[in-house]
Amino acid sequence: MLRDLRQQADLGNGMYKNPVIFTGGDNSTLKDGDDYYMTFGMGGPCGCAIYHSRDLVNWEFLYYAVTNFTGRLWAPDLIKYGDTYYIYAFLATEDPHWNYGDVYVTTTKDIKHGPWTEPTVVYKNIPSIDPGHVVGEDGKRYIFMSQNMYFPLSDDGLKATGHYKIIYPDWPIPDEWDVEGMCTEGPKLLWKDGWLYLTTAQGGTLGPPTSHMVVSLRSRSVHGPWEFSPYNAIKHTDSRDEYWWSKGHGTLVLGPDNEQWYLLYGGFPRGHRATCGKATLLEPVIWDEDGWWRVDPRYKEDEPIPMPKGGEKVNSEYHLSDDFTKETELRPHWMPSDTTTVKERVSFDKDGLTLIGTGSHLMDSHPIMMQRQHISQEITVELFSEYHAISGICFGTPFGNYMNPDLGTLCGIAVEQDIIKVYNNNARWMQVREHYVKNEKADWSGNHIWLKLKNDKDIISPWYSYDGVNWKKINMCFYVNDWFGLKCGFFCAGHGSATFKSFTYNALD
Repeated sequence: MLRDLRQQADLGNGMYKNPVIFTGGDNSTLKDGDDYYMTFGMGGPCGCAIYHSRDLVNWEFLYYAVTNFTGRLWAPDLIKYGDTYYIYAFLATEDPHWNYGDVYVTTTKDIKHGPWTEPTVVYKNIPSIDPGHVVGEDGKRYIFMSQNMYFPLSDDGLKATGHYKIIYPDWPIPDEWDVEGMCTEGPKLLWKDGWLYLTTAQGGTLGPPTSHMVVSLRSRSVHGPWEFSPYNAIKHTDSRDEYWWSKGHGTLVLGPDNEQWYLLYGGFPRGHRATCGKATLLEPVIWDEDGWWRVDPRYKEDEPIPMPKGGEKVNSEYHLSDDFTKETELRPHWMPSDTTTVKERVSFDKDGLTLIGTGSHLMDSHPIMMQRQHISQEITVELFSEYHAISGICFGTPFGNYMNPDLGTLCGIAVEQDIIKVYNNNARWMQVREHYVKNEKADWSGNHIWLKLKNDKDIISPWYSYDGVNWKKINMCFYVNDWFGLKCGFFCAGHGSATFKSFTYNALD
């Protein structure tokens, strides 16, 4: 397999191995006829990524539903009502109260292509996160939230029509389990055989490796009362020695054969929870004679599992490397951190992608980045930089935290005039360090240079080359184990522009 391909779960022998999507977040998955659509939250103006599948294993990335939004929409719910698709999501508005803010909605009639409407507020000032939509037995629409809440919706699904209420209970987590807290969140709801099944997450996402879990409840009415599944917790990391940590936040969906059910849920690879972000895992479930479901005990999430029956494979493979000389616009997987000016800054010709500089250094340059698809990788680029530009490649989380998208956390290597710069910034302490390697021996010509960053299990080292073959390491490495959802990409700051050619992504796993 080519080393710059997006990671694939389909083993090609009738089996698959988790994860089905390497990095994403808290999933919401919709079955729409023979098609499946999945989305996640966002960490910047490009968010609510839309994926498509016909077999639940092979997922093709389509586009970002939201491309110009200030803030971070959390744990969305993707649903279809009538002929309209809705994404409900939460945006935190107060620091440090990350679980206090507004519920937003965006809609489209064409989920395969978009566009989606500008997000608008459904419920303002609510102390809860993670909206989940359902139509009650009374035919009315409701949004369930974390903190065990729900509130009624208008018929068009665009506005709350009443105040929130506490409606469902917490499953009592055993005292001997190490968790972050109760943290009941991520409600996902579906009707089956006269029962309304509520799937929630509990235990906290970023506490101990054993924190998160999947819990199931059911009721005959959207208003309760609720009863707990005898199989709770349905998914849970019992030991830090397991490969997948903090397993939780699940969505229950019917398989492509319309008989077998599956659970899609999140987990973090052991030891790399921060940098890799949450991956999406898939497991078959079984139903007992009393109408309760659980994961099929015949299979383990870290071993090969039979492919779902009746599905059709979509083209889920794409190359992460980019030559830039044969394109007229950015490919869909690139995430500009400033979508309002990217078209003015980016142009293409036979020499590659030219990016006009903005800001004064890496941290305020609005990098163009993409989600990583492996634990370890190296990225390289051939670069032609104008004299007063500062340009190079980087790893990091340029969209910052949910309260301040300008507080990016980044490291990178760049060229400025006849100097190579190495950047390291941690937004939590607002420290920026710059180191210089002067071009005293002229082992690279002017501002034509090759740059490389190697990420070896969260240790990132900077390299440069005068010919793209012989590399020199600058021994100032970064340990980035606390940088959540690490991305990779390129940037240009200063006065001038840079032309990027042959951006390569090479997996090292």
